[in-house]
Amino acid sequence: MTDVELLNSVSIFSQLSPDSIRELLSLMIKRSYHKHETIFIENDFGDSLFIITRGNVKITRFSETGREVIFTILSEGDYFGEISLLDDEGRLANSIALGDVEVLMIKRHDFLLFLEKYPQIVFSLLSEMACRNRQHYQQIESLTLGDAQYRIGLTLFHLAEQLGTIKNGVVTIRNIPFNYDIANMVGTCKETVSRIFTLFNQKGMIERDGRNLSILDYKQFKRLFN
Repeated sequence: MTDVELLNSVSIFSQLSPDSIRELLSLMIKRSYHKHETIFIENDFGDSLFIITRGNVKITRFSETGREVIFTILSEGDYFGEISLLDDEGRLANSIALGDVEVLMIKRHDFLLFLEKYPQIVFSLLSEMACRNRQHYQQIESLTLGDAQYRIGLTLFHLAEQLGTIKNGVVTIRNIPFNYDIANMVGTCKETVSRIFTLFNQKGMIERDGRNLSILDYKQFKRLFN
């Protein structure tokens, strides 16, 4: 996929013409990051928006005791860093490459001028931010009220929505995060994640082949955990 095609697949830019996409691309800089490399840290001054062209990025914060809490994992075509870009405040979380990652980056000044020229992006951006906030509230609620099985199932559902591909009702998540990363997303330990995955497998809900995990009946899984 070319950079123009990738930008056109990004939700907030999907209504732009090819010429507008090429104009946007001309304002961007390519950056590469290695596995575990930090892209930005919490409270950094935020002056750039990032769009992932290859790899996965985790958005995370650390508690006062040093425990990592992962908010979400983003993949090719996802963007991040937009909040600080709009309110001119510090970053709310850390962004860390899960493997080798490539991004397109645009500076705040250039992006705001582009928004003035193409104001339809603002409405798409607000809609996307509202959707992300709903997911965050759902995550907070599950951490507060749900048991470990429900929290892990809900996290798998979100990963499937973000990273999965569907074929004949089966959703496959390739290069699924390691168990300790999933544990940090749901507030438990990696042993509990392994135990729940084994339970889901015994119930015929999932199959796992190394780093690839398949949800065998996605509609049913969605009814249970959405």
